[in-house]
Amino acid sequence: MDEKDEIYVLDSSALIGGYNPNLTNARHLIVPEVFEEVIDNRSRIILNLAVSNNLVKVREPTPASIRVASDAAKSTGDDFTLSSVDIHILALALDLKNENKNPILVTDDYSLQNAAKTLGIPFKTVIREGVKQRFHWVKYCVSCKKQYPAIYSEKVCEICGGDIKRRISKKVN
Repeated sequence: MDEKDEIYVLDSSALIGGYNPNLTNARHLIVPEVFEEVIDNRSRIILNLAVSNNLVKVREPTPASIRVASDAAKSTGDDFTLSSVDIHILALALDLKNENKNPILVTDDYSLQNAAKTLGIPFKTVIREGVKQRFHWVKYCVSCKKQYPAIYSEKVCEICGGDIKRRISKKVN
């Protein structure tokens, strides 16, 4: 498979980290909300130029893929740090995969990479080294140490009111 067969789905972190779609022959897609997250002047100019030159296209993910992406993030505990924009980016890559296309998620976000691995979506990084293997998170109270499942959505402990944090529970092949 060569670069022309691949469709790069760009996360905001890729553009902020210096990825320039104007310098490749690959096809690129973003979700509309990426424009809201790319606020530094350099990245915004690069993105706007790429969109105006038709090198980056904007596409909404399907509601079904948004649900699947959200469920995948919850199952690993990555929903704790992923924004709705991240979920939409992941869902867009899933839509492409379901259309028998070859999406590659371009992101430096470890949680997004972990969720992508769970869904079998390849990724590439810009600045940081990517995650090597999938992992699941466990949530816990920093005060009383009570553990919660990854899908626990509250930010405070139901027992003592302490802050809920997360740590790796187990690594998955």
